[in-house]
Amino acid sequence: MSSKVIRILDIWNNNEDVEWIILAHNLPTDNNVADLIESAIFDGLSESQNGETLKEVSPPNSSRLLPDDLDAMAAEFVNPTTPYDNVFIFPIQNALTKGTSPYNATRTTWAVSSYYQSLNPAYAVGLKNSISKGSFQISSWSGVTGTSKQEFSSPGHPNPIEHQPLLNKNWNNVLAVAKGFWQRGNYLIVAFNGNGQFRIIRGSKDTTTWHNCI
Repeated sequence: MSSKVIRILDIWNNNEDVEWIILAHNLPTDNNVADLIESAIFDGLSESQNGETLKEVSPPNSSRLLPDDLDAMAAEFVNPTTPYDNVFIFPIQNALTKGTSPYNATRTTWAVSSYYQSLNPAYAVGLKNSISKGSFQISSWSGVTGTSKQEFSSPGHPNPIEHQPLLNKNWNNVLAVAKGFWQRGNYLIVAFNGNGQFRIIRGSKDTTTWHNCI
């Protein structure tokens, strides 16, 4: 007696009917087509206000695109035409998931040495799924009370203007050069020469090689 069967029996006991609809027919013999249709139906039902779908068998892999997926597909690879000497790259996905604003998620809380704090001019981007959701100029660093870590402030704090040239860009090509370092939860620092190339300042033993942005 699965939850699905119990729901059907409850409907019958109330002298109501369980309607059925054929949503797709004359499908090609390729099972992938049927799987895509089935997963789309389950995705649609899961977004409805009728409660959890009472399924006995898990549907095929979902083909649904979430807003973040669309952002990733549409975002251009980061390739600034202006040189940047110091761009901090911070992982902010967890903070954004908790409802933290892009600015506060990007600016705090990080273990940044005094040497890296002294880099100037400097900018910071916060990435979610390799897409920059926060982008700000760094004006100063300060210690976070009760910790040994730091946070930065931007011009106009606490409501700074986002730095548009580095915002909503795809950073996958940059992350690939320091993938292991990044995947361990570390922040990176990179430089762009404004001519389609970047190099890693923090996050790789090789800090001299210039890599192509695209």
